Amino acid sequence: MKFYNIIIRYRLQIGILLIVIGIIANVFGSFWPAFPAYLIGVILIAGHFFFGPLRVIQEYMEAGDMEGAEKVLNSIKFPNLLYKPIRSVYF
Repeated sequence: MKFYNIIIRYRLQIGILLIVIGIIANVFGSFWPAFPAYLIGVILIAGHFFFGPLRVIQEYMEAGDMEGAEKVLNSIKFPNLLYKPIRSVYF
């Protein structure tokens, strides 16, 4: 579960890195070897904006750490981009 939380926290950076790797693979190879990097990168970036880090709040809430949960909520820059059911949890 720790690995999944790391992916959730850093998925924007990982997504951008995968798109850069895809561009490099596209330049030195062709499109099809770069396609998985593009696809996974776009999915991670979209997940960052549509789902946010709200999955991480569960651990803080179970431990009773309201300050940690508030810190995660404050890390969301664009709450209006969140998917509607997840946005209702945010507000």
